[in-house]
Amino acid sequence: MKQHYKYLILLVSFFACFLLEAQQTTFYYYKGEKFYLDVDYSRLSIVSNGEISSNKIKNKIAKYDFDIKNQKRSHTKQNIIATDKSNQIADIYNTEIEFSTKINSDEYLDNIQNLQNEDGVIKVSPTYTVRTKKLGVSNNFYVRLSKAGDVDILNNLAKKYSVQVLGYNQFMPLWYTLSCTKETPYNAIEAANYFYETNLFESSEPEFLYHDLAATNDPYFPNQWGLKNTG
Repeated sequence: MKQHYKYLILLVSFFACFLLEAQQTTFYYYKGEKFYLDVDYSRLSIVSNGEISSNKIKNKIAKYDFDIKNQKRSHTKQNIIATDKSNQIADIYNTEIEFSTKINSDEYLDNIQNLQNEDGVIKVSPTYTVRTKKLGVSNNFYVRLSKAGDVDILNNLAKKYSVQVLGYNQFMPLWYTLSCTKETPYNAIEAANYFYETNLFESSEPEFLYHDLAATNDPYFPNQWGLKNTG
C-alpha cells in the first residue's frame, strides 16, 4: 500500500509539472535551456519606422483606451559591423503602450494583429513579466555562429524567412544581429527560438527591452541573475 501511494504521488507530480509547462508557452533559450516568460496583457511593444502617433494607434484599436508610456529611438546598430555595406540599417523606434482597462487574451491578440497592419509598423509583440520585472521585446535577435564559415547558412535561412542580417558585433565577431521585418512570420522571440532549434547555430537569443525601452546590445542579457532566477 505504501508503495502504491508513492507511485500515485509521483504520477500526480508529473501531471502537475506537465500542466504548468503547457500553460507557460512563451520561452526563450539560454545555454540550451528554456526560460519561461509570463505575458503582460496590460501592455504592448511596437516597433516602427519613425515615431508613431497616438492617433495612428487609435485608428487601429479605437475601442480601447491606452497611454503611450515610452517611445525611444533604437540604438541597436551601435557596435554592429554591417556585412552588406549597401544594406543601410534604418532608424527605428520602440514604443510601449499600456491599456487603461483590463482586456482578455483574445482582445489582446486582436490588437496585436490590427496594429501590425498599420503602415510604418514593423512588428508588434507582447510584453512580459519575470517576477516583478517588466520586459518588452524589439524586432531584433542575436545568433552566435558555431564557426565563421557558417555565415552563408545564416544568410540563407534569414532570406527564407524575410529576416534582415544587420551585421556582426565588432567585439564578438561570431555574434550576428538579425532583424525581423514586417514580412517575417515570427516575432523576435519566436524567430530566435526557431533559429536555435534548427541546430545550425551555437546560440540564438531575442533582444529584450527594459521597462523604459532601453535595449541591450549584449547577447548575454538573459544571463542576468534577475531574469534567470525565476523561482
